[in-house]
Amino acid sequence: MFYFDKQRALQKNLPIRHRSPEGYQWRLRQKDMISTADRVSSILKEEADIYQKKDVQVLKDIERRILFRLSLNEPPKSVILKVFRFYRFKKKVKHLWKKYTYSNYGFGETCNLILAAERGIYVPKVYGFGKLPDRFGWTSREAVILEDLSGHLSLNYLLQSTTIDNRQAEQIFENTIPILASLYRAGCNHIDLNLGSLLFNPKNLAEKPYLLDFEYAQFHKKPSQEVLMFEAASMAKSLGKWLGKEDLKPWLDKLLDSVEIQQNLRKDLVKRFDYYFNTNQLSPKKRMRIS
Repeated sequence: MFYFDKQRALQKNLPIRHRSPEGYQWRLRQKDMISTADRVSSILKEEADIYQKKDVQVLKDIERRILFRLSLNEPPKSVILKVFRFYRFKKKVKHLWKKYTYSNYGFGETCNLILAAERGIYVPKVYGFGKLPDRFGWTSREAVILEDLSGHLSLNYLLQSTTIDNRQAEQIFENTIPILASLYRAGCNHIDLNLGSLLFNPKNLAEKPYLLDFEYAQFHKKPSQEVLMFEAASMAKSLGKWLGKEDLKPWLDKLLDSVEIQQNLRKDLVKRFDYYFNTNQLSPKKRMRIS
């Protein structure tokens, strides 16, 4: 999908335009998110003091981005902020180039989450997207306001937990199948499928999990069996510590049944699955080219 198609999807789903006093240019889902956008803008202006903010819980902080939870006085009570930083001029130029080629960073994350929801993939809601131009017009920050799924836990965390028994682990494995099937039907190559990108409700493991981290995702016009085998192999490798080799075939058969793949096609598809399963991690560019 091209940049301008994504831009139209963003404008349709985030129709409210707002400029904060700090200069952030926002697209918001609804007007009652304006006060939240202004609060986010204020926090990011004083980012050096972010750890001292009582209404902020920093979840991840690396050079390129910061992820934090913001408590609110009104519904939805809390949101998640994913902020992309472009400190240096070289990073700002790279951002501009990737925006129009691969649609990465906050813009890509926002648009891909919107498209994923439209195509039936279970993802957190996007409440807003903002960008901060510097004095020369180059983007120095991008911020995405997301639904807070604080009651959910990552698949990686759940499987590491000693409280998960074999029956519950089997339920978790079963629930990875609908996620893979929804990606296939949506024509989506997630690119970065892993145990950290799946969020489960620990109180009800049978509940459909959420899928995160769509910055690099690629959407195609129709489902691709090649992409399905790549993503199935990626998930199987991630589950390798818990999913034995004897479990792979029935698990893969269930996946192929769920997307109604004919029996006469399965032999070749299993070969593609084995290829990706036994291949070392591909570079992001190579993963993006799978279609």
